[in-house]
Amino acid sequence: MPFTFALLPDLTIHQIFNGWYFVGRPTPEELRITARELTDLVREDVDFRGD
Repeated sequence: MPFTFALLPDLTIHQIFNGWYFVGRPTPEELRITARELTDLVREDVDFRGD
């Protein structure tokens, strides 16, 4: 079964997506949201939420 991992800089797993074809695979929007979450965790000096 294929997996997609979102890793923090210290290589700990933040989120796992698993599945075949369209079932369980992350959409581009889910990957973008996960990247924003990771950036918020790593970069505390920048606000990426746009509020």
